[in-house]
Amino acid sequence: MLATRSAQASQKAQLEKHRVETKRIGAVLRKAYALQTEYSRLLEEKNSLVENMEKSRASYEVDIDNLKKDNNQLTAAVTDAERQMRTKHLQWLNERFSLLDKLEKSQNNFHNFQLKLKEEKEALQVVEKEHRRLLQEKQLELESTERYMKGELEEHRRLLQEKQQEWESKECCLKGELEEIKNQLSQKTKKKKWYRRLI
Repeated sequence: MLATRSAQASQKAQLEKHRVETKRIGAVLRKAYALQTEYSRLLEEKNSLVENMEKSRASYEVDIDNLKKDNNQLTAAVTDAERQMRTKHLQWLNERFSLLDKLEKSQNNFHNFQLKLKEEKEALQVVEKEHRRLLQEKQLELESTERYMKGELEEHRRLLQEKQQEWESKECCLKGELEEIKNQLSQKTKKKKWYRRLI
């Protein structure tokens, strides 16, 4: 009787131990299944991220190529604009120097004429009384020539001033175009840096 009870108690203890072990194994299996599921999900996300990254990289490389092309085009445009501006500036200098040379020659001619006029006046002053009529006619002729020379000098000055205003206007316009091209180039460069930070 005692032996039967002892056997039953031992069997019951073994059953309880087996039940606990079964629960533990089930919990472990459920946890392993959950981990496997999470691993599969993470692996799928990783593959998706890698695929998206490859697509982004390919798109980025295309954008970089386009930016390089735009940059090269803008650089060429800036270089051409600078070359044109230098050419225009040289033309402006040549025209300015030419007009200045003409103005200087006109001034010299006018100065020489004034000296000649003075000499002739002094020479005519020693002429006898009977020659005063001829002196007055000569003086009127010389004064007419002097007015003409002054008119020529004023005309050269006016032309020089008009040309200088025209040159300054052209130079300002070219500088504005050059500044606009440089701004476009700067914006393209900033866009390129933004793509790099994105990657």
